[in-house]
Amino acid sequence: MLETTAGGPTVTAMDMKPIFAIIFCIFIVIILEIVELTSDKTCKVEGAADGPVVPTASPTMPTASPTLSPTPGAGEGLIFKDPDTIVIGMDGGWPPYCSQEYVTDPDDERYSKLVPSGFIYEFIKEACDRGNLKCEFPLTGKWWQCWAGGESTASDESRGFNRNDRQDNAGTGLLSGQYDMCTCWVMTQARMGRVQFAINQERGYTKQTLAGLLTLKSKQDDTTEWNRLKLMWQGYADGCNGATMKQLADGIWYDDCSEEAAVAGDCGKTCPGGKVRIGYVEGWAMKRVSFDWAVNQYTNDPFGQDRIVWVDEHTHEGKTVTHTDYHHIARALELGHIDMAYTFSDAILAMQGDSCTICDDPNIWDDGGLTYHQTDIAFASGGVGTFMKYGQGKLAERLNVGVDKLIEDKEWYCTKCMEYWDTYDDCEKTCIGCGSDGNVGVGGTNYCASLI
Repeated sequence: MLETTAGGPTVTAMDMKPIFAIIFCIFIVIILEIVELTSDKTCKVEGAADGPVVPTASPTMPTASPTLSPTPGAGEGLIFKDPDTIVIGMDGGWPPYCSQEYVTDPDDERYSKLVPSGFIYEFIKEACDRGNLKCEFPLTGKWWQCWAGGESTASDESRGFNRNDRQDNAGTGLLSGQYDMCTCWVMTQARMGRVQFAINQERGYTKQTLAGLLTLKSKQDDTTEWNRLKLMWQGYADGCNGATMKQLADGIWYDDCSEEAAVAGDCGKTCPGGKVRIGYVEGWAMKRVSFDWAVNQYTNDPFGQDRIVWVDEHTHEGKTVTHTDYHHIARALELGHIDMAYTFSDAILAMQGDSCTICDDPNIWDDGGLTYHQTDIAFASGGVGTFMKYGQGKLAERLNVGVDKLIEDKEWYCTKCMEYWDTYDDCEKTCIGCGSDGNVGVGGTNYCASLI
């Protein structure tokens, strides 16, 4: 509002600041539209509480609707995820179930690529096809990306790896959503309490998994030692109680010892059977606790653990090494750090042709240097299968449509299974319904018999 200095009539004039601000804002918006830096802009005149708002024109852009994971826990937060694609992580270090190999890259024959192989890979790939699912099979870097395994050891932690926060539970690959599922894992009581297995009609893609006690073949030449390894403690007339036995500096086991016992004279009796040192791999399916229910074939009773010493590491080149694979187990047997190893019953078969580079005898898996004291130890709750985080039952149902169809197709299933277990005994122990357990009496076929 303008007034004359003489006090005459008042002349009203428009304040130009808001208009200049509006013009400036429109100019900026046009520039931004030209360079396509924005698609939805408004400009409000600063200083005017309820001043005019100038909208800009929004160009029409094509949009894509993100597809969220169809099941809880299966890649939450991932957009553009195909609901019919299941990402199944697979370890490549357990032949003949799960292996890995280099093949020619189909996108460019000048290169090769690492891909999964083995019976379980071929089986689950075909099952996905028959269930009208698209499945991807990335190889896991380490097995604990699917299953974290047992307590971290000092050796693990020295390498910067600590899994104690996930001990005996789902691994990082499942927790992060990198994998929807993990396959090639044995169904055990402990695992079933922590992750959800896709339990099909046959409880796995193979028969119930069995374990054995692996040892040096040379131990068979020592009758006393071979009998000791039968773990028939009642066969020893030493009357020793494993819970109170002590091993003194002389390496001998004693019982009825004083609390500060240091020499044989401090103990009431010698225990000639001693205790048996059994090696194992922490995190694998064969858990120490299973000796409380797994049956000893020589006694028809559970093994028990009072006279067992469990060992999961050995010394190699002056360093303490945690057992992480079969080669470590073989080396520990060579060194005498363990008497036997608790492994899968087909470990020798699985390692055929694989050189043990850390062993004194690199051909130990092929030259008869190893044998089993006993096999057929039923420790598991099923065969080899697939698991995921709990809460994904619908995902399991979708997968099992193809799984059950495939196991029923004995022509495909048995023929493929026998490619990997090519002796009659191995076929009988592993392949579902392909041998004497098939419907042979009602027109079925004993596929395993063709291997005799």
